[in-house]
Amino acid sequence: MSHKIQNSFSATMRLKYPLLLSRLLMSLPVLIALTLAPALIQAETAESFIIKAAAKGQGKVKPAGKVSVSKGQSADFAFQPT
Repeated sequence: MSHKIQNSFSATMRLKYPLLLSRLLMSLPVLIALTLAPALIQAETAESFIIKAAAKGQGKVKPAGKVSVSKGQSADFAFQPT
């Protein structure tokens, strides 16, 4: 009797583990994409801001350290239009 239960248990485990493993592997790219998405979106936004700023200044961009900042303006970004 216990031998029959043992066999059915091991057969169930043989079926379950590959299914669990395949589910894990299928969800791994999804998890990676979800964790990287915010960083990628933020980098894309910063890059487009710099490109737009450079386009407004006809491609002339100087380091933020040399930009004169008046009241109400911000020099938080690495590059600003001239």
